[in-house]
Amino acid sequence: MPLGGDEMRPMKIGRTVIEQPVMNASGVWCTTKDELFDIATSRAGAIVTKSCTIKPRGGNEEPRVAELAGGHIQSIGLANGGYGYYASLVPELKKHKPVIASIAGFTTDEYAAMAEALQGADALEMNLSCPNVGKRISGYYPEDVFEIVSAAKNKVNIPIGAKLPPYANPKTQEDVADALFDAGADFITAINSIGNCTAFSLDGKPMIAPVFGALCGPAIKPLALGNVMRFRELLPDNIKIIGVGGISSAQDVQDFFTAGADAVQVGSALIKEGPGIFARLTRSSP
Repeated sequence: MPLGGDEMRPMKIGRTVIEQPVMNASGVWCTTKDELFDIATSRAGAIVTKSCTIKPRGGNEEPRVAELAGGHIQSIGLANGGYGYYASLVPELKKHKPVIASIAGFTTDEYAAMAEALQGADALEMNLSCPNVGKRISGYYPEDVFEIVSAAKNKVNIPIGAKLPPYANPKTQEDVADALFDAGADFITAINSIGNCTAFSLDGKPMIAPVFGALCGPAIKPLALGNVMRFRELLPDNIKIIGVGGISSAQDVQDFFTAGADAVQVGSALIKEGPGIFARLTRSSP
């Protein structure tokens, strides 16, 4: 039977206990204050902020999200209000439930500076895997992973995690796991969407204005499960794993727990269904 409701095991990272280990994925329903408070008042177990940058970003040209048979293709381009905006919201959000602040720097120094500014959150997720901003994806380079996570760890005393890209090469994943361990990571989030994708409408035109985007939703679930399972084999139990990729049912949640995840995040299904999905996935009443 799929896990749900009271059957779910709380996840503890640092001193924070997330009683209901199902939450939003950064990037979905978490950019504005209103969206974040929608998550805060839902049955989600935690609030994950939009990955923030030093300066506010408008993101890529619209339309930048399109629904496909197997999920969505998107190229948001890190649209966000800037790290100061999210830092100002953290105290009020924390009155509702734990807050994981997501950070997307363009340099190691930016990651460290934003981590220090956002240390009022319960945990910090270093986004090392955004596929839609035209820069090197740090999560594929163990030296980058070590440098960024170490720099953030040196600035704060709360749990630090890394949001990772999908890995098709087991050796790369092994090297990244070693880097995460050496840097003192407290958790990982796996996986981000699969970049360098495109899709066409019936008239032969690209479905999104940026043309190239990232695939997310049910189509990426097998790869996400494989990545979670391998990381659970590679990392010690004290490094928690948050699984994400194609979760839309209680059975999907159970599959990620079976693979070794300690918690899960919901993205594409949240776009379609809204924050009410958390009540359904946890078999709880709003």
